Amino acid sequence: MAYRIDKTLPIDDPFEILGGEGVIENHLRVTIPASGDERTYFLQIAEAAIRHTADVTGRNPVRATYRVHVPGIPLRVELPFRAASISAVGYLKEGATAYTDLNVSDFGIFGETAPSVLFSRDSISEPTDRDDDHPFPFRFTIVGLEDRERTDDDPVVDQVPKVFVHAALLYMSHLYENRQAVAFGGKPYEIPLAFDRLVKSLFRFR
Repeated sequence: MAYRIDKTLPIDDPFEILGGEGVIENHLRVTIPASGDERTYFLQIAEAAIRHTADVTGRNPVRATYRVHVPGIPLRVELPFRAASISAVGYLKEGATAYTDLNVSDFGIFGETAPSVLFSRDSISEPTDRDDDHPFPFRFTIVGLEDRERTDDDPVVDQVPKVFVHAALLYMSHLYENRQAVAFGGKPYEIPLAFDRLVKSLFRFR
């Protein structure tokens, strides 16, 4: 089944996700100022590195929200992410601009696999007043699972996977020091990034 997905990944403190301000300073060999435009710049490239790593690997350091738009009620559809729960389901009536709610309990998430599977129960039937002119009249709002791992010191406390953090730090240093992957030695050529090699171990396979 065809679908369209909008993803929201809230990153309130990019420094915290990457292990703290001190970790970033040691990695970049800089001192991040306490305030001002320069600190804002470091926050921006830290967030950009996190989002890029998440987009490339399909793994999220924090819990994301997805809006999955589909043309009809799915019997079963594989999602390209790990899902925790469905928070809302709606559809567009013919000529309407606001979504009409459907019963969330008529649908379910099978989350033991990665990616997860969205399915509908036998009791549900499609509304007869849906907007047939809209390519994706149904919308599922789904809460995703963040990717975490247990720490070595405390098996109860979890953290962002170390490989994810290292990959994001490498990409952040590339944004800070190089800003582009092209060098010139008589003719332009692309420099292979260690980031590209590292994230292959994080890819979410479908």
